[in-house]
Order: sequence, then structure tokens, then C-alpha cells
Amino acid sequence: LYGSSTGVSAIAILVAAVFWTWLWGPIGLLLSTPLTVCLVVMGRYIPHLYFLSVLLSDEQVLTVEARFYQRMVAMDEDEMTDLVEKELKTKSVEEVYDQVIIPALLRTEKDRHVGAVSDVLVDSIVENARDLIEDIHRDGLTVVDKKAATVEKKIPTELRPTLAATVLCIPARSGLDELTCVMLKQLLEKRGIGAEVFPADKLVGECIEEIRKKGFQCVCICAIPPAAVAPARSWCRRLSTQFPNLPAVVGIWSAEANLEGITRRLAAAPPEAVVGTLADACARIISLSTLAITDPLVPAPTPDDEAERMSEVQRLGLVDGKTHELFDQTTRELARVFDAPMALLSLVEADRETWKAQTGLPSEFAAKGETPRATSIAGHVVAHNDVLVVEDILKDPRFANNPVWKEQGIRFYAAAPLRSRNGHPVGALGILDKTPRMLSPRDKMLLQSTADRLMAETERRMAREQPAPVPS
Repeated sequence: LYGSSTGVSAIAILVAAVFWTWLWGPIGLLLSTPLTVCLVVMGRYIPHLYFLSVLLSDEQVLTVEARFYQRMVAMDEDEMTDLVEKELKTKSVEEVYDQVIIPALLRTEKDRHVGAVSDVLVDSIVENARDLIEDIHRDGLTVVDKKAATVEKKIPTELRPTLAATVLCIPARSGLDELTCVMLKQLLEKRGIGAEVFPADKLVGECIEEIRKKGFQCVCICAIPPAAVAPARSWCRRLSTQFPNLPAVVGIWSAEANLEGITRRLAAAPPEAVVGTLADACARIISLSTLAITDPLVPAPTPDDEAERMSEVQRLGLVDGKTHELFDQTTRELARVFDAPMALLSLVEADRETWKAQTGLPSEFAAKGETPRATSIAGHVVAHNDVLVVEDILKDPRFANNPVWKEQGIRFYAAAPLRSRNGHPVGALGILDKTPRMLSPRDKMLLQSTADRLMAETERRMAREQPAPVPS
């Protein structure tokens, strides 16, 4: 109790209490805590006494990225994973990449540059870090949403959306640079932009041939300091000579990098932008992108249990055209909780999607009350029987040319399936927005739990309203 309120470690409080009590008796016991606090304060503000702060304070001496780097060098994969899992409970994957993993890779490159770590150790660090990054991606870009990750693995591969690679991520020199390309690729694909990573061990000529063959519409050159600008400048010169109209972004992954100075050094073959974080790189690529998606509308596939699903729709008796206060209340509450301008509860029938309740939809669209199943995004929720998040409809090849949502200017859609007691999805409960946005793993869990509670209450009400059997 004393330690948490004074900033002194618990063991320091106990040792001080024992020492001063032995020295001065009961008076020492009373004075032990304030004396220890005084020593901690002196250690914080007097450089020569800093060791006292280290010994007695409850503050962690090493930053998160320093501890992660320490575990990387020690080849302790379990501790690396535990540290990342802990950070992912309070931060997004993008923040963990920018604030923990990339700074640790930066420390690695700096130590390799001065000979403090060997090339063999760096290769092992790259291998372990790659495994960790791929684990994060495979688990649904989060570690806390285990349930969603399990459901995703059950979805057949042919039902999962595939994105055509339109951005090429190029490592400037080493395997450490390639790791940052892998992270950038993940984040771009999460935003609906397909990306590909060019291996660090291949030649520039092979990269040029790859761009010419696949027609990438944007490239991002990734480099970790200190020796980052020279190889990045070399790549810019070669690419600008071969592809003068190809937009290029250069990522110099360091919070301390002088981006203006680097931009001046790249003036001979200037890129479209020089950025220092993955978040800025994603934003810049999206803003520069001329990725006009021309893919045709992708209707939702029909699930294998369609007959059973339609039987559940009929059993629940919700296709009656009547409004239900429980549903209206749910959409209002959902819009408030998620701070979303629109919320929609819809049923997916054999050939159409109908609104059962809504909040905030444009008046004409709300009055329409339905859309063909072929243009229904809720149909995809039903087909996969899982939470669907479309961060930017205009960047998602499945929905970019959907005439219904394009006409209404809807950019963001997130919905959870409404499952009957037998587990068959009968519709979707979701939120909408006219601006792109993201949804955290906890938000997705909240959305699904709200849909589950609503269906449980609907089943209970239906059971109460059914007439009692007439005795024979």
C-alpha cells in the first residue's frame, strides 16, 4: 500500500522499515517511509545519487522498446511474445510496431553498425522477429481477440477476400529493412490496399523487372538508420530513371530522423514523401494512391446452410414489416456507444436485405427499407458468420463499386451476425459512417456481444408470446 502511493518499491519499503526500526526502534519505523521517499527524490534530481532512484524507485528503468531489444539480443522468444501481448492489450498493432518493434530494430542496426552485435546474431534476431510479426498477423492483428482469430481460421480460404498487390515495399538494404516492409504490408492490407514485399537479397534489376511485369502503382522504400539515406537515394535514382511517373514514398524509420534534411539529400531523385513512422507511411500512400479500383461488384457467396438459415428466419417471424421497440432501442444505443452517426439492424432474406431497425440513415435511404441481396454487405456477414469490418468501402475491391453504398456516400461499415439459437445467422447488426475509421478488437467483441444479447432476448420474447399447447 505504501509503495503504490509513494513511488517506492515494496521491497525497498520493507528493507527500510526493518533497518530503521532496528536502528531507532518505533520512531525509526514511523520515519522509515518518509526517509526512503527523500532518498528516492534525491536520486532522481542529483546525478551522482541516481543509483538510489534505481535501487529504491518502483519505476521501470528500461523503456518498453529497450526491454524488447534486450530480449531480442538474448534470443528469448517467449519473453518477446509476452511483452508484445501485454502492449497489445492497450495499444493497436500499428502503435506496437511504431513504438516498440521498430525502435528495437533501430537499436539492433545501430549496434550492428558499430560492431557491438555480429551479423550472425542479427540474422537470428530477424528470424525471431519475423516469426513474431507473422504470429500477430495470423491471430487477426491482435492477441487479445482469440475468439475472432479462431473463427477466422474456420472460414474457407476461397471465401476470404484477396487483394491485388498495387504497392511494392522495397527494403533499402538488409533483412531488418525487409522486416519493416512486412509490417507495412500488413497495415496496408488491413486498410484494403494490396501490397507485396520485395526480398532484400534480390538485385535492383530484378526489382525493376518485377515492377514492369506486375504494374505496381506505388512503391515504398524502407530503411532503418543510421546508414539509411545512401541506399534509399540509390533506389530512388534507379527507379525514377526507369519509371519517372511511379509515385515513391521513402520511410526512414526513426523518430529522431531529420525528415526535411533527408528530403533535401534526396533532391536529385525526389520521392513523393519522406516519412518516419508506419502510420504516416500508410496515410501518405493512401493519399497519393491512384488506385482507382475497377473490380466489379462481388456479391456475397451463398452459405452451405442456406436452407436451414432461411428456416430460422421464418421461425423467428421477424419478416413481418413491423417495428420493434427493442430493435430501435438497440440501434440507438449502438450508435451512442460507438459514437457512430448511423446504426442498422437488417435481415438477409432469400433475395433481399431488409432494414428491421435503423438510426441516422439518410431519410430517403431509410424509407426505401431494403436492398437486393446481390448488393448487400450484410450478405457477406451472413456468408462468413463472423464480424465484418470494412474500414474504407472505396478501398475494398469487394465493395468499392457497390452502387447502393456508393450513392449514399457510406465509407465505413462494421457489423456482427445475428445468430439464432441454432447458430444460423439471420441478419446483421452494425454501425456505418461517411468517413473511414477503424475498429479495435475490443470494439468488435462488444459489437458481437450486443448482437448475441439482442438475439437471446428475441428468443425469450418469442417463447413467452407463443400460445400454450391445448391439453388433449
